[in-house]
Amino acid sequence: MVAIKDNRQYTITEADVQSFAKEGYDVYDDNGNLVAYGYGKSVPYEKYMRLMEQVEALQEEIIELREKVNKKKG
Repeated sequence: MVAIKDNRQYTITEADVQSFAKEGYDVYDDNGNLVAYGYGKSVPYEKYMRLMEQVEALQEEIIELREKVNKKKG
């Protein structure tokens, strides 16, 4: 496994995953799959707002789909 933060990279064991993640390191397995995100990261406000808009749109779509299903049942 590999722990990466900024320009630092460490080879770690599975027992070290949580401690490195708490220090802000992203941890990847030997195949390059993300195992744990580093704690304490922030997301730019613009990106957060775009995601929230998408969430709202999806919630509206869910409501519409539920209404359609309920109409077919009733």
